[in-house]
Amino acid sequence: MEDCARRRYPEMNGEVSKKQPPILQTDPWIDRGVVAALGLAVLIWLVGAIWLVGNGSQNTPDILTAIGSAAVGALAGLLAPSPASH
Repeated sequence: MEDCARRRYPEMNGEVSKKQPPILQTDPWIDRGVVAALGLAVLIWLVGAIWLVGNGSQNTPDILTAIGSAAVGALAGLLAPSPASH
């Protein structure tokens, strides 16, 4: 693997950097995409529930409630500050 890295990046002079953090921890666009997808799921859930009630349905399907609740909980977990940051 180091030979491949040397050929691809000759400017590193044979050193493979192991100090770089994983991309999932440093790229802000990943977090933004996840928050956007969960926010969209919450909006679709809210519009669907309002539409069902507006059309005379007595209650919303359990799967719709489960998906909406999971998306709201995931958003709260992502957007709340971590205890270590205080």
